[in-house]
Amino acid sequence: APPLDIAETPARDRLALAVENAVEGCVHETWAALCAAHQARHARDPRVRAIYAEIAADEARHADLAWRLAAWLEDQLTTRERDLVSAAITAAVRDLRVALDRAPIESTAADLGLPDRAAAAFLLAGLEAALWSPEGSLAA
Repeated sequence: APPLDIAETPARDRLALAVENAVEGCVHETWAALCAAHQARHARDPRVRAIYAEIAADEARHADLAWRLAAWLEDQLTTRERDLVSAAITAAVRDLRVALDRAPIESTAADLGLPDRAAAAFLLAGLEAALWSPEGSLAA
C-alpha cells in the first residue's frame, strides 16, 4: 500500500469539540443508526436487511460514543457554551429535516428499506422529542 499523507488536525477547544460532536455524533450518527435500523427491518431482500442490521449496530456504537462524550464535555462547559451546543443541535436537526424533505424519492428506496417521507418525519420527530429538544437529555 502506498504511504498515507495524513494532514495534522489542529487542536480545538472544548466548545468546538462539543459542537462538532453534538452535530456529527449526537444528531447525524444517531439519525444514521435509526435509519439503518429501519432499513434492517424494511428492506425487501433478507441479505440487505442483514447488512443494514450490521450497519445499524455500528452506527449505534458511534452514536453511543458521541452521547457519552457529550455528557463528559457538558460538565466542562459554561452555561453560555452549553446554550451554543444546544443551538447547534437545533440547527442540525432543522437542516436534517430540510434535507429529508428535499431528498428525491428513488425507485430503489423501498427495496433498500429507506423510510419514506412520512416515516422519516415520524422517526425524526421521535428523536427530536426524546433527545434533541430543549427538554431532551443533551439540550437540557
